[in-house]
Amino acid sequence: MNGLALGSAVHALAEEPGELDDGSPLDYAWGVRIFEHAGRRTVSHGGSWPTWSAKTIRQPDVGVSVAILTTSEDAETVTAFALALADRLAG
Repeated sequence: MNGLALGSAVHALAEEPGELDDGSPLDYAWGVRIFEHAGRRTVSHGGSWPTWSAKTIRQPDVGVSVAILTTSEDAETVTAFALALADRLAG
Protein backbone atom coordinates (compact mmCIF):
# COMPACT_ATOMS: atom_id res chain seq x y z
CA MET A 1 0.00 0.00 0.00
CA ASN A 2 1.33 3.44 -0.89
CA GLY A 3 -0.18 5.28 2.10
CA LEU A 4 -2.77 7.06 -0.04
CA ALA A 5 -5.88 5.20 1.08
CA LEU A 6 -8.19 7.45 -0.93
CA GLY A 7 -5.99 7.41 -4.01
CA SER A 8 -3.48 9.80 -5.51
CA ALA A 9 -6.13 11.90 -7.29
CA VAL A 10 -7.91 12.71 -4.00
CA HIS A 11 -4.56 13.33 -2.29
CA ALA A 12 -3.51 15.77 -5.05
CA LEU A 13 -6.87 17.56 -4.87
CA ALA A 14 -6.59 17.95 -1.08
CA GLU A 15 -3.27 19.78 -1.54
CA GLU A 16 -4.39 22.00 -4.44
CA PRO A 17 -4.55 25.63 -3.26
CA GLY A 18 -7.78 27.45 -3.92
CA GLU A 19 -8.55 30.82 -5.39
CA LEU A 20 -10.96 33.65 -4.71
CA ASP A 21 -13.93 34.38 -6.98
CA ASP A 22 -11.87 37.05 -8.75
CA GLY A 23 -9.14 34.49 -9.51
CA SER A 24 -6.68 35.70 -6.86
CA PRO A 25 -4.65 32.71 -5.63
CA LEU A 26 -4.78 31.47 -2.04
CA ASP A 27 -2.09 29.54 -0.17
CA TYR A 28 -4.81 27.50 1.54
CA ALA A 29 -6.04 24.09 0.43
CA TRP A 30 -8.30 21.58 2.23
CA GLY A 31 -7.19 22.30 5.80
CA VAL A 32 -3.53 22.83 4.94
CA ARG A 33 -1.42 25.79 3.91
CA ILE A 34 0.74 25.32 0.79
CA PHE A 35 3.75 27.59 0.33
CA GLU A 36 7.40 27.71 -0.70
CA HIS A 37 10.00 27.71 2.06
CA ALA A 38 13.71 27.74 1.29
CA GLY A 39 12.85 26.82 -2.30
CA ARG A 40 10.88 23.75 -1.22
CA ARG A 41 7.14 23.09 -1.56
CA THR A 42 5.82 23.05 2.01
CA VAL A 43 2.52 21.73 3.36
CA SER A 44 1.62 22.95 6.84
CA HIS A 45 -1.17 22.40 9.35
CA GLY A 46 -1.48 23.51 12.94
CA GLY A 47 -3.89 23.83 15.77
CA SER A 48 -4.15 24.63 19.44
CA TRP A 49 -6.00 23.90 22.62
CA PRO A 50 -5.55 25.91 25.82
CA THR A 51 -1.86 25.54 26.81
CA TRP A 52 -1.11 23.23 23.83
CA SER A 53 -0.07 23.84 20.23
CA ALA A 54 0.59 21.42 17.40
CA LYS A 55 2.20 21.98 14.01
CA THR A 56 3.04 19.69 11.13
CA ILE A 57 5.35 20.62 8.28
CA ARG A 58 5.83 18.38 5.25
CA GLN A 59 8.18 18.94 2.36
CA PRO A 60 7.23 15.96 0.21
CA ASP A 61 9.65 16.68 -2.64
CA VAL A 62 12.63 16.16 -0.30
CA GLY A 63 11.02 13.55 1.99
CA VAL A 64 10.93 15.70 5.13
CA SER A 65 8.10 15.69 7.69
CA VAL A 66 8.08 17.36 11.11
CA ALA A 67 5.42 17.16 13.83
CA ILE A 68 5.61 19.39 16.90
CA LEU A 69 3.47 19.19 20.04
CA THR A 70 4.28 21.79 22.64
CA THR A 71 2.94 23.68 25.63
CA SER A 72 3.85 26.96 23.93
CA GLU A 73 0.89 29.01 22.77
CA ASP A 74 3.08 31.22 20.56
CA ALA A 75 2.04 30.03 17.09
CA GLU A 76 4.71 32.09 15.29
CA THR A 77 7.52 30.65 17.40
CA VAL A 78 6.21 27.09 16.99
CA THR A 79 6.01 27.55 13.20
CA ALA A 80 9.49 29.07 13.05
CA PHE A 81 10.90 26.16 15.07
CA ALA A 82 9.18 23.56 12.87
CA LEU A 83 10.49 25.22 9.70
CA ALA A 84 14.01 25.48 11.13
CA LEU A 85 13.92 21.79 12.01
CA ALA A 86 12.69 20.93 8.50
CA ASP A 87 15.58 22.99 7.09
CA ARG A 88 18.11 20.99 9.13
CA LEU A 89 16.57 17.68 8.06
CA ALA A 90 16.47 18.70 4.40
CA GLY A 91 20.20 19.42 4.61
